[in-house]
Amino acid sequence: MELKDLIKFRRKQLRLTQKQLGDMIGVSSPTIARYESGEITNMGRDKIYLLAKALDVPATQLMGWDESKAQKSATDDDAFKGLKDSIDALVMMENVTSLSDLDQMTMIRLMEIARSAIGRYIEDSASVPKTK
Repeated sequence: MELKDLIKFRRKQLRLTQKQLGDMIGVSSPTIARYESGEITNMGRDKIYLLAKALDVPATQLMGWDESKAQKSATDDDAFKGLKDSIDALVMMENVTSLSDLDQMTMIRLMEIARSAIGRYIEDSASVPKTK
């Protein structure tokens, strides 16, 4: 499901108006309409975090981290696969709410960087022929 569709779907599921959702994350109802139409696709991490909280979905889902696609690109390297799964779990942990908003956003960004680096390593490893 695309970001625009997920926002609209969850908003309606939660029976929120565009104005109510906008008030929850600090934007206007026309901005929510633009998110839902796909006109705005590049949101700041702060808005993604607030949207995830308001819509009660993992921020990773809003950022497009689809586990099924990640699994397709993974190799048999269990150590890196396990680390990647651990990073996903850390990003979604409920207890990060005890951190300040800035610290939460910093942690999420560091996890994004680590996840990206691991993904590149796995892709590079998959392209190298294995020797017996």
